[in-house]
Order: sequence, then structure tokens, then C-alpha cells
Amino acid sequence: MNTTHLRRIIDDAVSDLGHKNLHCTEGVLIQEGYVFGRQFRYEGVRAIWFAEEGVVKLHGDNGRLLRNLTVADQVRFREATNDEPSNDPSRD
Repeated sequence: MNTTHLRRIIDDAVSDLGHKNLHCTEGVLIQEGYVFGRQFRYEGVRAIWFAEEGVVKLHGDNGRLLRNLTVADQVRFREATNDEPSNDPSRD
């Protein structure tokens, strides 16, 4: 999964939930020496992408699950609507 596309999908989901997506910190998640996903932290929301499952889970600060996204479905939608990610180099 292209990280730029993934960021755009998650930014949109965070915004759809009514949270600001202006500031995001990211981290790679490693288990037993293997990358298994990425974590994205916003004000009030934490998103975790599980690479093998192709799923993003968004949680509130209280730990409550806010939304599950299937990344493949989101990518197909973007391709169908020609919604390309921005080429903002500050987000790479």
C-alpha cells in the first residue's frame, strides 16, 4: 500500500468523523521483527492500519472504536472517481 494513498484515506476518514486532520504523527508498527502496520495519531483520534488484513481501525482517545475501513474498498472508490492524492511533499 502506497503510504501517500493510505494517509489520504485516513485523513478523509478522520475529517468525516468531525476531527481535525491538520496535525498527524506517524509510526511504523513492528512485531517480532516484521512490519505489520502503521499508526497515525491525530487530535482525538488514533488510526491503525493492519497491513496483512488491509484494514484501518480508528479509535477515539477513550479507546472506543469509531470506524473500521477496508482499504481496498477505499482505493477502488478513489480510482472510480479519479480522486488522486495530493502531491504534497511535506506529507511523505
